[in-house]
Amino acid sequence: MINVNVEGSQIGVLNAGGVVDSISKISVNVNTMKSKGDVELAEACSTLSRALSSCDANDKEKTDLLHNLKLLTEETSKPVEERNTSLVGFVISHFDKILPTIESAKGVWDGCKDIFQGLI
Repeated sequence: MINVNVEGSQIGVLNAGGVVDSISKISVNVNTMKSKGDVELAEACSTLSRALSSCDANDKEKTDLLHNLKLLTEETSKPVEERNTSLVGFVISHFDKILPTIESAKGVWDGCKDIFQGLI
């Protein structure tokens, strides 16, 4: 549930649809990975999802990062032979450039990037 309080004459606008959709799909994909035995990868995706959801990036950047993680989890929940390895490599490379610049996500990325880089 999302609560928005507006006081005075200001109007608040919240566009959480993209974030909520990405988080929901990431969760489904993480569960698929776990059911296939990819527990370490699933946990890394889940940890990164939580970090990105609460990081100090601006809303646009946070939405984009969660969308990219959604794409990554969609691919990594597939059997290895069906994965789009170019897309997986692109997202991991993008994360490796961007996440170290976001203080609240840097430590999480440092802790799980080896798991992701093992995919490419």
